Amino acid sequence: MQGLLFVAHPKEEPQPGVLSALQAFESALMLVALNRWPSVIPLTWSGCESLLRSKYKDLGSAPDIHVLQEKYYEDTDLLSGLNAKAHKFRKLRNRIQHEGFSPRDDSECREVFFDTGIPYFAHIVEVVLGEPLSYNLGDDEDFKRLLRKIRKSVTNKKLSDDERHIPAFFLQKFLRWSLSPTFSSAFDEVVIDKAAESDAAWDAEWTLKARICDALEALTGHDGLTYEMATESSPDDRIRKGVACPVCTEWVFSVMETSEKGSGYKFEKLVGVGCWHCNYIVSAEHHENVIRTFFQEEMSEELITRIESSMPPLARETFHSVTT
Repeated sequence: MQGLLFVAHPKEEPQPGVLSALQAFESALMLVALNRWPSVIPLTWSGCESLLRSKYKDLGSAPDIHVLQEKYYEDTDLLSGLNAKAHKFRKLRNRIQHEGFSPRDDSECREVFFDTGIPYFAHIVEVVLGEPLSYNLGDDEDFKRLLRKIRKSVTNKKLSDDERHIPAFFLQKFLRWSLSPTFSSAFDEVVIDKAAESDAAWDAEWTLKARICDALEALTGHDGLTYEMATESSPDDRIRKGVACPVCTEWVFSVMETSEKGSGYKFEKLVGVGCWHCNYIVSAEHHENVIRTFFQEEMSEELITRIESSMPPLARETFHSVTT
């Protein structure tokens, strides 16, 4: 995971336990990529405990960890709600560690990791190291941004049961891309299938884009067109001006509800969004809050203006025109 997560030492000589704590968190993220959620909890807790014992190393006699948790709450600006959740986090770790787990625990472990594990770990990192967790996550701004979006969506209590797994899916996909070639993508698989053809890569891209368009257009409630969510801007501005996949930063395709407005259209809302590169779609019918947080809120006025023009950015034109 070099270049993505914590690899180097902090700015100053670390206290005992700090490096092992950061490396435990890194290992937890690698298990997220493997969809091993119950195994993520003990590693994330291990990082928190190591940092707490590092902070209170002078107390001696190795006090019980729940005592250190309460002392940390008294000594810092940790919110009482997060402190209460942190105790439940520790108890979940103990249950998993001593009683085992099953796939039925995945959902609870996912929610605890995002809703408690990450913010609790991040708070202790900043107190102990004097620098935010983001400093220790390397220079990958896309990764940091994705974690912020995931936290916002997972802690949104309006998320339905059908939606709660999507942010975790995005993180898994991102980590799998980062760990490539350990994991292959849908694009890789199609290229391999067509390895005998000289234009295998282009054929794979065309095929996946067409599939995503077909799947999006099969949704109901849109105007019948698939749009590419990109503005005519330089690559350096892609995140700010267009709407990119939170996993791979390719431009996403979408179908949307529009109404007539003069010679063009008026944008109303996104009905479905998909990424050909990562091979997924999300629909407003089942994933309304995910679509709003990860995609609709990213739409700039410049992009909306382009969609509402007499020449909107139609997705099929971006790959059909090259082959005809």
